[in-house]
Amino acid sequence: MAEAAIHLDTCFLIRALVPGSEPDLRLRQWLREGQRLCMTSIAWTEFLCGPLKPAELVLAEQIVTDRIDYSEQDARRAAEFFNATGRRRGTLADCMIAASARERGAALAQSRAGLLEFAPVAIDSQTADMHLAVSAVRQLFDGLPDADSAGRDEVSSRIPAQRHGG
Repeated sequence: MAEAAIHLDTCFLIRALVPGSEPDLRLRQWLREGQRLCMTSIAWTEFLCGPLKPAELVLAEQIVTDRIDYSEQDARRAAEFFNATGRRRGTLADCMIAASARERGAALAQSRAGLLEFAPVAIDSQTADMHLAVSAVRQLFDGLPDADSAGRDEVSSRIPAQRHGG
């Protein structure tokens, strides 16, 4: 398996680009420590959808040089996460991002739940491991509305005002 990395969630990267924010400080610490940082192609696409200033894109490209392709196994794990966490509207992409990190044995830097670390998978403990992973993914959705609400809109409204400025 490749060296351990921290996968960045879209919202984490957005907030990390706000100088002085908690995610900014954590990101700077990881960079000083030489931590390998990456994003899935799913998270990177969400980030590119903006709103995004040209300078933010340049900075993000310097920070996140490793973007991970989404695999068939990621898709299967994401479906498990999505179904196990209640199929909430607006959470499928989060499940996809978490699944990609999980399948690679990486931690996931997420602005709502902090740093999610998934237990390594052992063949004989796969069921127990799945329960631990689903529990970690549920942390992503703590405080979000259920499937009848507009989950992603509520999360988007939490992005700091400086991010949306012209």
